[in-house]
Amino acid sequence: MAATGVAEQKLGRPCEDTISLMVQWRNRTDDSCGTALYTASWVAAKGDCHTQQGFLYMGRKGELRIDQAHRGYSGASDTDGYASYNPLYMRYTPDANGRFAGQLGYGFLSIAGFLRAAAELNRGATSLGALRRQGELAMMVDSLPVTAILHAGRLSLDTGAPVRIVYDDTAWQDSDRGKEDGMVTDGGALPSGWVVPVGLEAEVAADTNGDGGDGSTSGEAVD
Repeated sequence: MAATGVAEQKLGRPCEDTISLMVQWRNRTDDSCGTALYTASWVAAKGDCHTQQGFLYMGRKGELRIDQAHRGYSGASDTDGYASYNPLYMRYTPDANGRFAGQLGYGFLSIAGFLRAAAELNRGATSLGALRRQGELAMMVDSLPVTAILHAGRLSLDTGAPVRIVYDDTAWQDSDRGKEDGMVTDGGALPSGWVVPVGLEAEVAADTNGDGGDGSTSGEAVD
């Protein structure tokens, strides 16, 4: 589902302001099902932090809550009003000698880690598979599940029908590219425990225009 109106007036073309995806996940081991709601919006009002990001996971034996907007630091000023700060990301104030002192923030460390990994790759000191097994840097292949969700949501908005993500348990794992990218460890197991999506199947919406459709659904593979 999507909300519209704000961006369309600014851009002069169809564009969603807020998109919510209702996704159903199936456990391939015991065939149980779970649901997830993903929401993103580009029309948030000016607030105490840059983005109101959060995450809630409720499982069968526990739950996890993440508030990425409020890190326990807040303040107020006459010019900027109330604000929530995140000093763990980056220290912008200099040290006593006026020098940059943000080297310990995770915003700085993440960029430094990427540059260090790129340098090691260029001189042959490491491999993509080794970096992925370390689990500190996201590889391109790690973006496939998220990309599948986003594209399935786009197709669902366009067609007005559910879209199913298709997986292949063996095609990518057994390929040379999959092994090179670290999808398979020496023991042959996926480090992250998920299989790679290989396509999408969009159901055909039932006939609502009286043009002779029988209301049945069918699948259309989208690579």
